[in-house]
Amino acid sequence: MIDKGISAILFDCSTLLRWNRPVTGIVRAQLEVAKYLLHCPYKTIFVAFSPDKQALLQVSKETLQNKIDFFMHGSPPQKPFNPLKRLSAVPRRLKKFADSMQHSKILRFVERIQFKSSQLKSYADGINSEISPLFLPPIARSTRALFNKETLFITMGLDWEDSNYALLYQLKHELRFRVVGMFCDAFILKNPQWAASKEIVASFMLHFYHLSYLCDSIASISDYSKDEFHALLAAHRIAANPLVYVLSLGNCDKPKATTDIAVSTQPAPTPASRTQAPLPVVVTPTITLHRDPISGELIGDDSPEPAPALSPKRKESVRQKLPRKNVRAHSSSFVLYVSTIEPRKNHLLLLDVWERLLQSNLCFPDLVLVGMRGWGADAFWERFKNETLRRHVFWYDDVGDSELQTFYERAQFCVFPSFDEGLGLGAAESLARGKPVLVSTSRGLCEATQNLMPTLSPNDPEVWAEWILRLSNDSAELQNLTQKTQQFTRRSWHDFAHDFIEFALEKKEP
Repeated sequence: MIDKGISAILFDCSTLLRWNRPVTGIVRAQLEVAKYLLHCPYKTIFVAFSPDKQALLQVSKETLQNKIDFFMHGSPPQKPFNPLKRLSAVPRRLKKFADSMQHSKILRFVERIQFKSSQLKSYADGINSEISPLFLPPIARSTRALFNKETLFITMGLDWEDSNYALLYQLKHELRFRVVGMFCDAFILKNPQWAASKEIVASFMLHFYHLSYLCDSIASISDYSKDEFHALLAAHRIAANPLVYVLSLGNCDKPKATTDIAVSTQPAPTPASRTQAPLPVVVTPTITLHRDPISGELIGDDSPEPAPALSPKRKESVRQKLPRKNVRAHSSSFVLYVSTIEPRKNHLLLLDVWERLLQSNLCFPDLVLVGMRGWGADAFWERFKNETLRRHVFWYDDVGDSELQTFYERAQFCVFPSFDEGLGLGAAESLARGKPVLVSTSRGLCEATQNLMPTLSPNDPEVWAEWILRLSNDSAELQNLTQKTQQFTRRSWHDFAHDFIEFALEKKEP
């Protein structure tokens, strides 16, 4: 018995096992909690949904550790990583639940539940009436055997993609075990124009509806996120009332005592140093499993075959065709933005800013964008084709943790002009590294930076241009902001994981 009637922790790591890119946001949170549970004394069973989502499969600690090593160190799996490729042995007698809920059906489902939940006597009556026509398949014995009434089930990944709420609800209805979840933000529901499709908006609405009723307790990543959660409950008349507790994410790998960054007394780099040599080559492991030697395309399969042997002549031909990795073309004077390229992150504003700087004939730093290619950013990529702009704006999606640390150290300062954030992890990480950051007026970003940094309108490129010129040319003002970063409260990821589990076990009172 762990505590308070809990016999074991069942941790859903479906998202972590299926993720093959650099970990960010909620995936990073799941990774850190998984690392903590691997080495804590509590009895923990790691599980993940099968590809058809009709069963939960137990995942060995060795498999999970292998995946964590892959993320943290870039080390290749010791054996082919395919723990989820085996389908459940239970015959698939009826159509998959996930398929039944797609497209028009899921849209109709959301429309029905939005104004119905407050009138229902219980969640069971409502959900059973809605999903009964879909003929849910029976739960596999192997899945049911993982649970009992003293189980604590933790779900904190990309559940709208990786989970099966109907299956979990059926199990909880039978056994009455506890469920603890996590809520980051609801920007897709507030701003559906940022979503890739109407189906994604509906899927997230369905996720929020089920999460609200399924979970006994929910960890929210900020006060702003908590308020948003309750606002959504009210707006959609959802009668659920789970306990919501604010639990800030980590922003550094070690506690403050070992991560305090001494503020440099040397003047910050200025645009006058643009003639200096580019940053040196930093060879770091990448999250990509391997690169095709002929086409140069990234291949992210689970068990890549070794590259075929090439003749010396062919090797030279391939070498000339392939892009030179980790050779950075930007100058030593640059501003950094670390974020996935997607509309919500407001990269277009930064392109507007640098176009204004180009027309000003003043000295200004380069802009370095580090992050994955996201969805819905066609307007950004179209403008990014401008050759003049690309002489001063650089995008890298192959930056490992070690090189990212170097980027933070050498940047003049950072920017984070996102329209909306549940917290704004990238801004918090900037301050944790002792680097000032200009942020938008998003409440989540203000909270992430503890109101220490300048906040600018995400719709005013002129103001952003003024601040960027001011900080890049006035070393005294930049040094003043750098001093302010020492007031920032750092929080290690280990502390976050510890606090999350303590909250889940009801040892940490709200």
